[in-house]
Amino acid sequence: MFPWLYRALFWTLVRIGRPVRGLRPRRVYRWIAERGYPRFATDDTRWRVDRLGNQLLLNPYYHIDRDIIICGAYDWPLHRAIARIVKRGDVCLDVGANIGSVTLDLARRVGRQGKVHSFEPNPIVVERLREHIVRNALDQIVQIHPTALSNVSGETQIRTPKRCADNQGTSSLVNRSDKTLSITRKVPTTTLDEFVRENDISRINFIKLDIQGAEPLLLQGGQRTLSRFSPTLIMEVSPDDLSSLGMKSCDLLQLVDSLDYKIYELKARGFGKRIHASEFAAEGVGRNVYCSKN
Repeated sequence: MFPWLYRALFWTLVRIGRPVRGLRPRRVYRWIAERGYPRFATDDTRWRVDRLGNQLLLNPYYHIDRDIIICGAYDWPLHRAIARIVKRGDVCLDVGANIGSVTLDLARRVGRQGKVHSFEPNPIVVERLREHIVRNALDQIVQIHPTALSNVSGETQIRTPKRCADNQGTSSLVNRSDKTLSITRKVPTTTLDEFVRENDISRINFIKLDIQGAEPLLLQGGQRTLSRFSPTLIMEVSPDDLSSLGMKSCDLLQLVDSLDYKIYELKARGFGKRIHASEFAAEGVGRNVYCSKN
């Protein structure tokens, strides 16, 4: 079957499936898209509107773009949780912002009375992030930081995928075993505590944290801030990336627990049962968890 036939089938299914949103068989759509778009082509890139009303410049070749085209959003359970947590006027951090789908959602929810600080150290991805913020006229609410939050301030190396890789969201400060991360770049780093001090930030209400295994470094460098402001966290637990630090998922959750947070499952339709670090056994699959002091 020729790629153009898979493309035609893909867009036909997208149009048919649009009304039912989350009921669509995502794996089938992805399988078709991968065969219809085996390589990146600029003329396939177009502005599209997600189910939250944001405009994004998307290409079906890319992993995250495909999910937004297929389902209207990437990681809908995360967006659903944000809708319950984030309020008008809040101050939020999107750490590991990628192309900005979460940043845009946060910015619309906090409004002009609030603020969103968006952290993305991969320079290739930052280009798209800036485009999306400007296109949606949210540049007065969002401040982009092409910096990595870690446990020290200065400079470090980050490994990123090539521009032609279909998943641009896997850049990592710690993962040295993933062969798809073939480019090494120097990026500036700061700690969360230092960032708050330098920018005279008086409160933080919410942090989305997805930095491919470097989550423990951010938590270590932000203990004063987390103690002072007690922001709600939604954090990815990525076992493969954490192993590069010699840590397991339960080790990360124990660190969160030591900061007086309670940890809960993040389900497709809300928050699930409380998770205890010693009982966390999902070492093979990355997942998001909800962390709160309240």
